[in-house]
Amino acid sequence: MKSLSPILFFFLLISCRESPKPIEKTENVSIPSSFEKGISTNIGETGFTIDLPQTHKIEERKGPDFAVYYITPIDTNLYKGGAGIYFGANPDEHGPESAVSRNVFADSALNKNATVTTYITPTYTWIETLVNESDSSKIQFWYFANDSRELGFLGNVMKTLDRVKNDSLK
Repeated sequence: MKSLSPILFFFLLISCRESPKPIEKTENVSIPSSFEKGISTNIGETGFTIDLPQTHKIEERKGPDFAVYYITPIDTNLYKGGAGIYFGANPDEHGPESAVSRNVFADSALNKNATVTTYITPTYTWIETLVNESDSSKIQFWYFANDSRELGFLGNVMKTLDRVKNDSLK
């Protein structure tokens, strides 16, 4: 029986030590580079709306004292990222377990002071915003994607989150 040649042995050694590959990127697909206004969608009974793109759906999950709304792609071959909105008193503020860096800064959202946290993982970026409401409840929304075009697209979707306009006050 012949032994492995040194070159073949070296190649096998290197290939076994290769880092895990990131999840498939959404390159060369038609993710809009600019946000086209979606369909104004009521978010359950929260008193908020969001412009939901026709490419995504929203699903509600209720707990005893909170509600979470997940915005997910209809075509998961085209879109890999997602978003969510939490309404309640105790949001999770830990970010993804695989985060390798975290940046926190003050900003504003929904006409209130907010804390924004950006998490970088080996395969995607996660951006999370936390807003304290006056009644001690909180609104937390986040979005994530593994490429900058989709991340920007989802960020623009989340910027449309707004309180329901009450036309009867006119």
